[in-house]
Amino acid sequence: MSKPRYWHVAYPLAVTSLCVAPHQYFLRNWTACFEYGLSKMKEKPHRIPVLNGIVRLVWTYLYRCQEPSATSPKLDSLLKHIFPAGRSSIFHHEEHLEPFICIVHFILSRYFEYGLGLCMDLLQEAAVNSSSTTILLTLHAFEREESAPTWPSSVDFAAVPSWDDYPSSSDALPAAVVSRHGVQELLDRYGTVITAIARSASQSVGQMSIFDEQWSLSRVLCIPQPSRVTNIYAADMFAVVAAMLNTSLPLTDAVSILIRGIIHVEPRIGEAAGAALRRFMATGGMRLRFCATLRPSYLILRMLGGRGTGARLVLESTRLLNFWISLVEGWVNGILQKPKADIAAVEREAISLQGTGSLQGHCFLLSHEASTVRCAGVKLIRILAPFVAHINADEGAHAGSSIPLNELLDCDARENPYFQGFDELLDSSELDRLQQWRRAGRKDVLLRIADSNYDKDKKIWRCVFPNFVQASFQQSLEVAVDCRAMIEAAASRYHPSMLHLAGLSTLSGRLPAGTSRTPGFADKDGHKQVKDNMNLIDQWYLWIKILCATATVSDSRGAPVQAGREHSRAPSDTTFERERMTTTRCLFRYLTPFLDAEYAPFRDAAVLSISSFPSSGFSQLLEDLNHFAFRQFYDDARSKSGSPGSSGRSRRQARLHSAVARIYFLTAHQLQHQRSSAKQDAISCALKFIRNMQTFLVAAENRDNYALQRLRRYFCGLVERFFDSLANLADSERFISPHMHVTLYRLCEEWCQYGVQSESAKQRYILMQRAAAAAVHDPQAESDSAERFQHETKLLSNAAVGALAALCQRAYYPSETIGSPSPTDRPQEPPKQLEAVQILDRLHHVFQSSYPQVVICGRNALRSLISSRKADKALLSEVLRRSFIDSKDSTSSSSTFFEVLCEVACTVDVGSYTFAQIICLGLTNLCHVDSGIRRKSLMLLEVMHEYSSGVLSFGEFESMTANPLSSVYLHAHRLVTERLSGEHPNHANDVITEMATLLTRIPRSGNERVALLLLQSLESWVPHIQLTLDPDNEARLHPSPASSRVLYHLLTLTKRYSESHFEQVAAIWTRFADYPNETYGAATITFLINQALKVATGAFVDCASTVVACLSRSAAALQVYELLCYYCEPERMVPSLDHQLKEPPGAEAFELWSDLNAQFAEEQPKILLGPAQYALILLGSAAMEAQWTHVTSIPVILQAIFPNLDHRVPLMRIRARGMFFQLLRVCIPGLVQSNCSALVAQISVLEDQGDSIFWKDDDANEIVETRMSALFSQVFPMLQPLVPALEQTVGKLALAYVELCNMRSLALRSLQVLRVLKLPLSHAALDQLLSRLSVSIADADPERQAFSAEVIRTIIYMVTLDELDGTLLPRLFWTTYAVLTTSAETDYVQAIKLLAAFLDRIDLDDPHIVDLIVAQRPRDWNGTIGLQQALMSGLRSATTLNDTFAILGRLAKLKCSRLLDSSQNWLRDLFTLSLPWCMHAMCNDQHDEALNDFCSSIADLADEEGLESINRIMVSFVKRRFRTKDDFLRQSIGSLRDHYPPDDWTDIATLLLSLVLNKERWLQVSSMHVLKVLFQQRALQSLGTEHLMPLLRLVEGDLATQALDVLEEPTKITGGLTAKQVLRMSMHVSTLAGAGETDIFGAPEDSGWCIARVQHRQTQCRANVLAVALMFTTSSRISTVHFQSEVQEPLFADELDEDLGVLVQDLHELSEFFEKTKPQAQLLPSQQLEDRVASILARSTDNSSDIPQTPFADVFQIGGSRDHSEDSSDESDPESEVDAFKYDSPDFYRSAPNGKGLY
Repeated sequence: MSKPRYWHVAYPLAVTSLCVAPHQYFLRNWTACFEYGLSKMKEKPHRIPVLNGIVRLVWTYLYRCQEPSATSPKLDSLLKHIFPAGRSSIFHHEEHLEPFICIVHFILSRYFEYGLGLCMDLLQEAAVNSSSTTILLTLHAFEREESAPTWPSSVDFAAVPSWDDYPSSSDALPAAVVSRHGVQELLDRYGTVITAIARSASQSVGQMSIFDEQWSLSRVLCIPQPSRVTNIYAADMFAVVAAMLNTSLPLTDAVSILIRGIIHVEPRIGEAAGAALRRFMATGGMRLRFCATLRPSYLILRMLGGRGTGARLVLESTRLLNFWISLVEGWVNGILQKPKADIAAVEREAISLQGTGSLQGHCFLLSHEASTVRCAGVKLIRILAPFVAHINADEGAHAGSSIPLNELLDCDARENPYFQGFDELLDSSELDRLQQWRRAGRKDVLLRIADSNYDKDKKIWRCVFPNFVQASFQQSLEVAVDCRAMIEAAASRYHPSMLHLAGLSTLSGRLPAGTSRTPGFADKDGHKQVKDNMNLIDQWYLWIKILCATATVSDSRGAPVQAGREHSRAPSDTTFERERMTTTRCLFRYLTPFLDAEYAPFRDAAVLSISSFPSSGFSQLLEDLNHFAFRQFYDDARSKSGSPGSSGRSRRQARLHSAVARIYFLTAHQLQHQRSSAKQDAISCALKFIRNMQTFLVAAENRDNYALQRLRRYFCGLVERFFDSLANLADSERFISPHMHVTLYRLCEEWCQYGVQSESAKQRYILMQRAAAAAVHDPQAESDSAERFQHETKLLSNAAVGALAALCQRAYYPSETIGSPSPTDRPQEPPKQLEAVQILDRLHHVFQSSYPQVVICGRNALRSLISSRKADKALLSEVLRRSFIDSKDSTSSSSTFFEVLCEVACTVDVGSYTFAQIICLGLTNLCHVDSGIRRKSLMLLEVMHEYSSGVLSFGEFESMTANPLSSVYLHAHRLVTERLSGEHPNHANDVITEMATLLTRIPRSGNERVALLLLQSLESWVPHIQLTLDPDNEARLHPSPASSRVLYHLLTLTKRYSESHFEQVAAIWTRFADYPNETYGAATITFLINQALKVATGAFVDCASTVVACLSRSAAALQVYELLCYYCEPERMVPSLDHQLKEPPGAEAFELWSDLNAQFAEEQPKILLGPAQYALILLGSAAMEAQWTHVTSIPVILQAIFPNLDHRVPLMRIRARGMFFQLLRVCIPGLVQSNCSALVAQISVLEDQGDSIFWKDDDANEIVETRMSALFSQVFPMLQPLVPALEQTVGKLALAYVELCNMRSLALRSLQVLRVLKLPLSHAALDQLLSRLSVSIADADPERQAFSAEVIRTIIYMVTLDELDGTLLPRLFWTTYAVLTTSAETDYVQAIKLLAAFLDRIDLDDPHIVDLIVAQRPRDWNGTIGLQQALMSGLRSATTLNDTFAILGRLAKLKCSRLLDSSQNWLRDLFTLSLPWCMHAMCNDQHDEALNDFCSSIADLADEEGLESINRIMVSFVKRRFRTKDDFLRQSIGSLRDHYPPDDWTDIATLLLSLVLNKERWLQVSSMHVLKVLFQQRALQSLGTEHLMPLLRLVEGDLATQALDVLEEPTKITGGLTAKQVLRMSMHVSTLAGAGETDIFGAPEDSGWCIARVQHRQTQCRANVLAVALMFTTSSRISTVHFQSEVQEPLFADELDEDLGVLVQDLHELSEFFEKTKPQAQLLPSQQLEDRVASILARSTDNSSDIPQTPFADVFQIGGSRDHSEDSSDESDPESEVDAFKYDSPDFYRSAPNGKGLY
């Protein structure tokens, strides 16, 4: 052993060898070995081996080699080294006590007396751990009756001795052991010491609880050394306390000490305490006492005031819970193992009492927030359940304990009130979770929720458990009462901590004096502290809520509630707090300080707790709230207005408003459960608060406050619940002020985001959102703030829906018995009433919400609206429209509308809707794929069927409707339709109207199956339609306005479904006009044509064509066809605008017109056609069978087609051409003798040629007639076998068109048809042509002139035919004469040609013919007989000059001038006219035959009259005998002077001057040459001013010199104007002629054509043409129609669609035109020219005082721009002259915007 390297092996070997050595050897050497070991004890590596050696040496000495006489002294000397005196421990650095305990144990076991003294000494030396363990080991050895302790079994000296060798027990000692000598003394002496030490240790370290933060894990390592030693002592004491419990330590104190030991931070103490408590439980004699002491209720009430746990309870310890569970489980199992019969009555009562106490404590555990505690309570209750059943406690005094236990173990959550009323306390996910628990169907659902660790279940438990306790408390169960007492004690313990966390007090429990609670009062860590202690806050909230739910209602009326003022004193004394937790009023005062706390958890806890008061205290609660709100909101606001800190107070006020409003909201549902005595007071309080809150929210400073979103939400909830409760009260309107419902509705509407929001609401939301984001400065916090605001806004929107649902009925239907307004209400204007569409649009969006509660509110709103007795038609119709469900989407809002409507109709009243509405809705939804919707639809139909006195039941269709196969339930759909239509035929019109309205609303991309089925359903209703038909003056049937509405709806169906469902549409029309309703077809045609004139669009025409095609398949086909043919008359070709020009239509007609425009005129160009043209288009769709058999209609249709083949309207043109080929094909079957295939091929060839075979509207007449002739040559031979005399019939129809059609283009084409067909002229044809000509000839309109010319041209063509009737010649003469007197040049051109054609067919030299002509002079002829004056007019125009001169040449050869004029005048004029021609011929030295013949004829006439000089001159001219033209002219003028008196010279001069007007230059030059010589003869009496016009017109042109030369000749002018006026008048005569007609020449045109007194000439001409037309009476009617101006047609068509904007634009453009147009000033005659003309006129003017009036006297008074006085000078400033006459230029007027000129 001297070598250190071998010591660890040598020392154990030496000790072991010594112990097994002989007795004497051991006694001699063991002391030396012992002392050697002590020398090595100070070395730590050798300590454990040395102690193990000493243990073996002592055991050997005491039990193997003892020395009885020297034992005690030797032990004393040895033990003083092991247990030194004066030390608190054996060695201060000793860690392992096992060797020392073994040594003392060996000594005490061997020498009890000596050992007892040693143990007591060790207690005095504070070696408690060693002595207590030693005693337990020794006593247990006595109990086992061991003679000696065991030799240490371990051979490893480096390890401490194992306790397996030395078992110990702290159980109570058996009586045999206690009776042993010295044991009782040991127990008495040691028990007293242990009790003292236990009390001391408990006081020293007993408060070191695991709940105290100062003893947390991070701080345990810093525990001072004395405290660590004390902990060890405590552990040792707890180990022996059960075995050595002294009477000085009561059981309750011992249990308390042990309980605190279990929750001690030192694990060994907890283990020892637990073991001690188990030993108590195992002791049979004290088990019941111990169980009673260890009840949770007892522990809670006893240990609440202890220190070291803070606000937490000892039951929150997992150790204690597990320990308690094990104890209860063992106790219950022990009782259950006993037969029930073996338990005595007294014992059973005690056990039952113990069970009741345990149940109270277990219920308290369920109220704990910590899941471990709550789950422990659940487990304990489940353990206790068989115990209660076993003991049969219902027979004892404590039977009530089984009631709550049964409720916990057997609770059906589906209809249990514990699980209801949490919609406002739980979010959607939590409500879903609650719904899952309800549907689970488990009996112990309450315990399962409590046992769950799921966060959502925890929140559910906070809501459910207070209801359970409240129900138990209301039954006055002892368990509930005791449980409430425990909760009250626990809540009181939490109160100071809650006040501190809420910022309502400091740690001392009181706020500093004079400090007000502002938002900045809470320090920056306040929110963090609240967040860190949320588990404590939630626990406090649950307990307070249970206390409020179980509070009693006090009838005493205390002082007004001023809880808001209690913040400054906030008492925290436990006794005081417990006293104030009994009644509702005290709890209200207790909780009101938290209503405006800085932190939301406290406000929510206070609000929800107050809202949990029993319903019996609702009236008292409202009274307290009323006082509280009055003091807090209004007194406080008035007293502190304008004081500093208003921002903080405003936030406090907002929080208080929100809290109080939320309490009102959460408790409003209790209003309907109040007794009548308290109900009125409650209503008054609630209404007062609502009014005040409404005023607060609409205030300007609060309306845009983003922080009030939650307050608004609670306000909406209060409004919803309050008015829902009022709805169930009779005469509740008397409490409501006028317009309150509407104003509240408008206010809540601003907060609802479902549907369309007003612009003000949108802007307000944007401003509040920005303000919410700007309220914080941290970007992350800004995002969170915005999200919170959006979340609150969403919740507010959902709450607003509920408020709107509660208000909508009374707001939409204001009550007539509204109560009187409040005296404090200010008079206000009535708010704007609600509109049905806006309400239902909002409900539509509400029904699409993902929140079920929102949808339920929407359903309630809709139900209240349509079930009201005041429901109006607009709202009901709109609801009905929204109830039609798209079969592709059964989850849409439409299904909700339908379900609510069905519910109301089937359970309330179906009479609000008409039969047609319900039938249409039911049939539509009856074909839905969802069987539930089909069943509701069938039920709805049956209800209406029975309501309308239906006989047969629908029960047989129930199974078919519910069948999932479409073939089955669709067949049921048809059967139901047939039954309804058969039993209710009188509703057919209404059903058709309603169904058509629905079908037109179905989107084109919608379900086609629904449309198909509804169209098929209409087939059953259509035969029952009843139309009211009224005949007109032509015996045609017109539908009445109501019947027209039915036809309109059928028409809309046709438009919508004619392409996709043509067969169904055709079937509807076919059945509509079938027998006996064939007349409906004709009435429909009349309706279509009349409406086509109004709508005038291609879409309508297409739809009408479809209708005609469908009617052609019905029984009314023939009537329809004949009526359309009847409409194809020429009078009906003109577009009718009577619907716009006549009186305004009736309301129904105007509405129909408007609806048709909406259906067919949207974005469609207007077309202007006549009724006949529309009928013609519709005829193209009339596919009647055997149509070719109606031969008489073929010419009518052909003649209607031909004029329209080039119609300006593309629709008409295309349809006419298409119908042309269709008619040809229709006639093919009737041509039985022809080769049908060849005809078909021929028609196809024509059709393939396309537009080339047709003419255009702007083609020349030659092209039109050429193509028309080619077309007729192919068509008429084809149809001739089917229609005999087709050409003659068509020709007669064309004449009718010419006579009666007032469309110029159609009449023109009819004239061309006549010419192409070569219809011979007859008296009847002439009558018709002249009757039309009489209203168009001599018209100023160029278009009418062109038509008149065409009529004359047609007469010419017919005159040239060989088949001319000779009896027509006299009429033709007068016809020719009449048209020659026209004032239009265009007419005159054809009139001259007609005269030439007439002269070709008659010999006017025959006196008999002349006599016949004169004899047949028309009776009403106006004017002379002679043609001379009419022919002279043709010489003025260059256009008619040659033809007229040729006619004059032919007439000059006549020997009889009776039909011309007097022979003298005839010769005079002919000779005068010949002079310019002769002069021109002599100038050019060209004598043509025509001129020579003309001159020869004049010579012959002169010879007959005896005028030899004229004869000689004309013969000499013919024979070219004159040397110069001057000689010829001088002799000719001389001859005129010789043969004609001066009175004729004016006529001669007039005739020559009229030739100057002709634009032919040679004629102007020659005529002026003749005039110059004529004026030189000085034979003229005088000329008027107008005679100078032809000459003065030339003074500005290249012939000015010649004109001035003529004017230089001396001529006497009677009367006159100034030179300047005459000159200007001549230059602008064409423009100024409109001011008044002239008597000589008139206003010349460019060609020179001019007619004096135009109006008189026109009247005379038309009268004479009409007189000729009336010569015979063969014509049945004379045309009195006038053409529609075709130039104005497109303009007028545009006016149909012209609106104010277009008119304004036109006026703007016209204004711009006049502003921008700067007409160039007309060049005025030069000064030299004026002077020359002035001198001429001065020499020629008569100086007589009689100044004749001239029509141009005021020609220069234009616009009043200047005041021309009588003495004004002729000379004026040139610039002023330009200004004065700048509007005189014709170019200016011709450049007007419309291109037509302004005159």
